[in-house]
Amino acid sequence: MKSVLGLPLLLVAAMVRGVVPEVSTAQASVKSPRFGALYYPDESVELSYAVCNQESADKGSVSVTPHQLRVTDWRERVVYVQGLSALEGSVVLSPDVLGGRLGALRAVIIGTDADGNESEIARTWFARLTGPNPERPVKWIGSGIHGWGPDMRRYDLMVAAGIGAIRNDALWRECERKPGVYSDPNEHFAANIRALKERGISRNIGLTHPNPVAYPDNPLDPDAHAAFCEWFAKTHPDVDSFEIYNEGWSFGFHQRYKGRWIERLVEFNRKAAERLHRVRPDAAVLVASDDGWGGLSRLIQTGVAKRDDVVSFHPYIHGVDPRPERENFFWGNDGAELKELLLEYGGATRLMITEIGWTTYGVDENGESESWFVGGYPGVSYAVQAQYMIRAYLIARSAGVESMMQYDFQDDGPRRNYTEHNFGVVFQDYTPKPSFAAIAFMARLLGDAEPLGDFSADRMKYRMYGFERPDGKRVYAMWAIEGKVKVDLPADAVGGTVYDLMGNSRPLKPNRTTVELSESPYYIVGRW
Repeated sequence: MKSVLGLPLLLVAAMVRGVVPEVSTAQASVKSPRFGALYYPDESVELSYAVCNQESADKGSVSVTPHQLRVTDWRERVVYVQGLSALEGSVVLSPDVLGGRLGALRAVIIGTDADGNESEIARTWFARLTGPNPERPVKWIGSGIHGWGPDMRRYDLMVAAGIGAIRNDALWRECERKPGVYSDPNEHFAANIRALKERGISRNIGLTHPNPVAYPDNPLDPDAHAAFCEWFAKTHPDVDSFEIYNEGWSFGFHQRYKGRWIERLVEFNRKAAERLHRVRPDAAVLVASDDGWGGLSRLIQTGVAKRDDVVSFHPYIHGVDPRPERENFFWGNDGAELKELLLEYGGATRLMITEIGWTTYGVDENGESESWFVGGYPGVSYAVQAQYMIRAYLIARSAGVESMMQYDFQDDGPRRNYTEHNFGVVFQDYTPKPSFAAIAFMARLLGDAEPLGDFSADRMKYRMYGFERPDGKRVYAMWAIEGKVKVDLPADAVGGTVYDLMGNSRPLKPNRTTVELSESPYYIVGRW
């Protein structure tokens, strides 16, 4: 088969240093020749490795020799082991060698120093997808990106994952540097929008943040911002939706207006929304975009959302327990309280989650966290990020959210102990985390399946959501909120096929009417 993305090959490396007391002994890399390191089930995985020993000023040359290649799955279970001896080389991993295992896999080079001490000296992730790209990206599966650079290959990775909607910003201060004089955010913006449209990915653009450049005396002038929004919407007919402002409390309104920030942010939203609706009646207009229930509920009660608007919100999980179902801001009740409030104040019914994510900061390759809590976001392991991300997507889809855009697609920086650098579903070098592979399988399995509702008998212990695919097959997604729970299966799931988070499958025995759930979602495709 052709490569997953049909792109020129690019060496993608993940580099770490092997360490012994006080001296750095070697630098090593392990690479895949495939951009994004994605493979189809019938393709062999190609890896190359190289170890470069360094000299120590105190001890001279200290030798580290590659000892072993170890491949583990997304849950750190060993899949394949091969001995190594040369300082560099290449390895071909056939589907049979990998036991047909699908999903995210990690390749690790174990080295041995002169004293016989073993250490991990290099690693990289790759993913074996369950099949070809979806026929079209899935609109309810979204992601956030940053910046408008010249490299469009990240959008090919999104297509491979089935991601059908993106959220990015066109910062007001970058588009209007002089009052009434407008321009695109940068020279690559139009090409990015064109590339997204060509791939069938919906475009949501945030027209956000203060503008002290053009309006130093009033950088949150609602009339000036509304005029900018009108220009932007008229000028960019290929943008599908416009998000008026991002998290007003955090970015300017509370600092400037203190106790009046809610009223001023509502005024800001309404003036822009009216202009956007008038000049682009075909586009979605997103209002509110708050990240806390207290602020969001007050915005709604003060009139931020009218009937024709889409309500955007960011239901992050703050605090010690990162499980989404523990949070009553949308996840605990599938948005029931939010929907009731909207009906009472303004009548808006359309919902989008434009930010939600789990950060893998401070978590080492064994799932251990260096610091469990920084900036209000608990750090999680790669496996847990994948589990919670999929749980959130499934809850949102079942609750009628038009699109959930996880924050964000690519890690924002190299600092492993910094919250904001580790929200991505791919690393900085575009190699996949387990969450990427989990999204890719969910998109292939469900696609445009319609939600059938909540089949949970005890929502405090587990969740079970039903979906019906265009081919008529029913799919049940289920998981325990914490620990393990034994549940009864719906009649049409008995004797069906069960899939794990990565797409590995097995048939259920025809006489088996119960299953034991874990915190990692399973899918069961019914017999009819």
